[in-house]
Amino acid sequence: APVDMISSDLINVNGYAGVGYYQRSDKYGYYTSACIEPLNPIATPNYLLCFGNSLSITTSGYGTLSWYTSSTGGTYLGSGSSFTTPALTNTTTYYVQDSTCAASTRTAVTVTVNPLPTIALSGNTFLCSGDSTTLSVSGNGDGFEWSTGSINMSESFVPASTTNYWVMTYD
Repeated sequence: APVDMISSDLINVNGYAGVGYYQRSDKYGYYTSACIEPLNPIATPNYLLCFGNSLSITTSGYGTLSWYTSSTGGTYLGSGSSFTTPALTNTTTYYVQDSTCAASTRTAVTVTVNPLPTIALSGNTFLCSGDSTTLSVSGNGDGFEWSTGSINMSESFVPASTTNYWVMTYD
């Protein structure tokens, strides 16, 4: 009589249903094997990143996890439970699949890249010694800071000689 090594199409391997192979032997001792399609990997679907930075994306799955550039086909990027992006300048979506014995549906992971903030300076920047000027800043950053420590949108200066001032923004 045939012997079922595992009697169900939905198998349990290491506590995870639907992952792995099952085998069946016939009365002559010959085995047939089949692959159960693995479950989709679990990943945080969205990440936020500053322009020009990289990110390590972590996911979990039950077998061999593979990373790709598209939902089907695409470029293979590597395997493992984590993937480190290159320095990104545009929003990018990566796809991960469990490839235990067959390929699961790919799970999308989108990394949204915040653009660099912009900044504009206005005011007279060419002065004679002892003259005063007010410089103003505008842009789309979350705030500004002058080299003097001020966080105002405008700053007055009375330089006695050639002087460099700077203002930065952040997001």
